[in-house]
Order: sequence, then C-alpha cells, then structure tokens
Amino acid sequence: SEVTTLTSSTTYSIPETGWFQVIAIGAGGDGGTAAAVTGGGKWRYISSGGGGGSGGISAIKVAKKKNETIAISISNGDVSISSLGISATAGDAGGAGQQNSAGTGGAGGTATGGDMATQNGDTGSAGSRLATSSWSNTTRAGGAGATNSYSGYTSSGGKGGDAELRYNGDVSATSPSTGSAAMVVILRGNTNKVA
Repeated sequence: SEVTTLTSSTTYSIPETGWFQVIAIGAGGDGGTAAAVTGGGKWRYISSGGGGGSGGISAIKVAKKKNETIAISISNGDVSISSLGISATAGDAGGAGQQNSAGTGGAGGTATGGDMATQNGDTGSAGSRLATSSWSNTTRAGGAGATNSYSGYTSSGGKGGDAELRYNGDVSATSPSTGSAAMVVILRGNTNKVA
C-alpha cells in the first residue's frame, strides 16, 4: 500500500520497521510550441510542436527500521536518492515548430540503480508541417507526449501545440501542454520485523 508521494526535496523518516518499495519518477518534458506564419503572397506555414519525452522510472526494495531517514533530491524534474543508489531524470521538452520544420519529439529521461524496475523514458512524437498557398480549414496536430509506466505510476510528456490554417488565410497556434511532475512514491511491503 502507498505510504506517501513526495514532489519536492526532503528527508523522509521511515514510519515503521519493515520492507518498502521506493519509486523514483522523473518529470515528463513539456510539449513544444507551434508556429503559424504568414509568408509572402498567399503562402502560409503551419508547424506543430513535438511531444515531450517521458521521464525515467527506477524502483528498489529496501528494508528499513522505524525513524531511519532517506534523503531525497528532486530538482529540475530529476530525482536522485543517493543513499539507495537510484535516480530518474526528466524527459526533454518537445522541439518547437518553425516556419520550415515541424517540432521534434523530446528525448526520454534515464533511470539507474533499481532492482524492481529501471526503465528509461521514451521519445515524444514529432509534430507535422504544412506549407501551402491554397487556403482551407486544416490543422497540424502537435506530437503526442511519451509515457513511461510502472506499477500504476506514470511519467507523461506534454502534447505539442497545434497549428491551424483557416479558409480565409488566418493562421493560429494553440499552447502546448506541460509534462507530469517528478515524484517519489514510497510503498509499504511486508512490515514484519527486520533484524
């Protein structure tokens, strides 16, 4: 059962003697911005943003005594628990759409040290681009954010921004979404006495 979820750096005090599973989850990268450009003459350029990469996930099982502490560092979407030898880094943000190119997907984060799980994140999906002088209602959807899941917990990259062209030649871009936050989840296992 879940004992706690931590989203910022702290020194966590173990509530009771027993076995615990500690899961480090890197943040998901934000989606990239879209570009909507009015060119010369009737030319229009719409390029959507790339999806964010998912963060790494590292999980380890540890025996701890009541009131022992675990120092947890969460900084810029990266998680490090040096006393347990595990870490999980954030996924990268998706690339921005440009007049001449669609946004690329953000790279996945990395994971180290787990004995239950050591899962690197995945790369987000790329956006797409359209250059045209023939106007119609059309959208270039932002790339999907990548996901990385373990035991019901997920790191998700944000979706890239959409770019849109209207039949009258107007162009617009929507905002990308943000990736999931970094966190540490502590689960209680068998709480029989640990020698």
